[in-house]
Amino acid sequence: QRAYVQPGVKWGELHDKAIELGLGTTGGTVSGVGVSGYTLGGGTGYLARLHGLAIDNVQSMEVVTATGEIVSANENVNPDLFWGLRGGSGNLGIVTQFKFKLHTTPKYIYAGQVLYSFEYAVKALSTYREVMAKAPRGFTCYACAMHVPPIQDFPEKLHGKSAICFVFAHIGNQKLGEKAAMPLREIAPTLMDTSGPHEYMAVQQAFDAGCPDGQRWYSKSQYLDNLPDEALGKFIEGTESFPGAFSLAYLEPLGGAIGDVSSDVTVMPHRKARYSFNIMAGWTDASEDSEVMDWARSFHETMEPFSNGGVYVNLLSEDESDRIPSAYGANFEKLRELKKKWDPENVFRRTYNVCPD
Repeated sequence: QRAYVQPGVKWGELHDKAIELGLGTTGGTVSGVGVSGYTLGGGTGYLARLHGLAIDNVQSMEVVTATGEIVSANENVNPDLFWGLRGGSGNLGIVTQFKFKLHTTPKYIYAGQVLYSFEYAVKALSTYREVMAKAPRGFTCYACAMHVPPIQDFPEKLHGKSAICFVFAHIGNQKLGEKAAMPLREIAPTLMDTSGPHEYMAVQQAFDAGCPDGQRWYSKSQYLDNLPDEALGKFIEGTESFPGAFSLAYLEPLGGAIGDVSSDVTVMPHRKARYSFNIMAGWTDASEDSEVMDWARSFHETMEPFSNGGVYVNLLSEDESDRIPSAYGANFEKLRELKKKWDPENVFRRTYNVCPD
């Protein structure tokens, strides 16, 4: 129950190989996401509440250092490098092999997408908050506000309409998954409801069509310790109308196994956050750049009063270098000391760079 992953592998490939053996590990929810960059930043996904972040499932790494050496990094060999790579986002070396722990994972799971007209946003998100407060660890649900994208997964008559969408999956007993999801399916008349037994790989590919290659993207992110009514109100206000045919904002539930790990065990410290609030602005025409990005920045600022100050490093934008310390919190200075040791000349600087000085 181990996977050895070398450069260039994407999550769709790894999920596909593993599930054929009835195995899985926390990985990306879009097939085209690369294993390496995703994992080095932390790694959330459908299995995270059950089995921890991707970095919690890495047992060892093979690394090319700034001096060109090839070294191992694990709990016993170069443990400081191993610590810094798990969440340090490529600042300390190039990983040329990961060894992942795999977990027994069913090939069919209870999952689905439930779509509501935006007029039910208040009731939908309030219900979502209640459901996730008591959901089993195997149950993960993303609450999305979006314009229904122009893709065949959605009825053509809905394309472009504002909607609230729940995308959920339960890893485990299907009856328990159906029970956990039921309140999310009974809020109001649905525009679409695909809930039921699904192949694991089909669920892992659910976001693929909405994330086509060659798209223009701009992301903003922050962690929330709570989700009060005022925060839900601002979330709804910020997404009632917004630009970008593929834009969406979503809440990702954390907790479970993610919070079982102490904040200093890996570089990623935000273990007690309840949700990650994320904006993924997506559009096709360069003439829309300013409009879409200005909306994302403004919406992000509106939600900042509810943030705990942290941010998921994998969702930082290129213009957010000032927020890099916020991604690492109390672990930032320790990471910088490791940077001085393993990369004092800042060779690895084309990522979310932690400068050695």
